[in-house]
Amino acid sequence: LLAFALLLSSAIFAQNRAIHLRETFDSTELPEGWTVSDTGSDNWKISETNNAGGEANELMLSSTPQAAGITRIITKPIDLTGMSSVTVSFRHYFKKKSTSCILGVATSANGSTWSSAWTHTYSEDGQYTVIENVTTPDMGKQNVMFCIYFLGNTNNINGWYFDNLEIIWDDVLNQDVTALVAEKFAGLRPMAC
Repeated sequence: LLAFALLLSSAIFAQNRAIHLRETFDSTELPEGWTVSDTGSDNWKISETNNAGGEANELMLSSTPQAAGITRIITKPIDLTGMSSVTVSFRHYFKKKSTSCILGVATSANGSTWSSAWTHTYSEDGQYTVIENVTTPDMGKQNVMFCIYFLGNTNNINGWYFDNLEIIWDDVLNQDVTALVAEKFAGLRPMAC
């Protein structure tokens, strides 16, 4: 049993997750198929910096021109048919100007109705890493868009930088491991002492 457990754990860590989207923003333009919302559409750009901790270039939300409300950077649609959840991860660097600011991740299957997946209020400058399991009502649908959104006034930031965005699905791996464990341990009885 110990040998089986060790082999199983090795197999789990050796498996690759299914990556649906990986973006490192290395180009000088926004990725193909990505869009921005109307509010703050001129604030999202590619910066030749590496403040978020990845390699240059990176995505930047600029403080100018001033934009108030919600502004979104939106991915191209992803097919999530049959998936109950995904993991979203990215690195970012918040450069504060005056007050705390809200950052979030949301999903949409139609581009107009957004379901919040994660939100956080940031009040300190610095590099951060986000790794969040997403289980919004949009999971399982065919053309799902993800967005990183800023809520507030861009006049309150000196800049917000983003890099190494990934959308990963690991349900297949989890289901395979569960089935394998059930199969291997079916019919085993506890040993008498």
